[in-house]
Amino acid sequence: MSWFATYGEPKKITGSGRKSTEDIITEEISIQKDILKGIARVRKGKKTEIKSWFQNGKFSPQVNGLSFFGKELSYDSDGSPSGMEKMMKDFETAYNKGDFVDVIKDLDNRRNARDERLSSSKKG
Repeated sequence: MSWFATYGEPKKITGSGRKSTEDIITEEISIQKDILKGIARVRKGKKTEIKSWFQNGKFSPQVNGLSFFGKELSYDSDGSPSGMEKMMKDFETAYNKGDFVDVIKDLDNRRNARDERLSSSKKG
């Protein structure tokens, strides 16, 4: 029996498509919780360690390279492990409750605009 008779014709390989902003946020929250537990995480393609959203006493979430709350906005963090864990848990709870709907719409618009700029710069 031939390969094609057994397995059929090959199919075109397609990507899974662009992740939604919400999917990325959910994934990033999980990654940040691991970082708070001391588990280092590395970006797949870049092989660089993912940075914590907590830097120098500030909480500044990043989603796909964009600031979650907009340009250079951050919140003060007390810097203690328990304080950072509480802030992260409160952030996740607020996200799951839908408190950030308007923020996510703005983030999605900024993400689309950035992707459009990148796409048009590649074309011409």
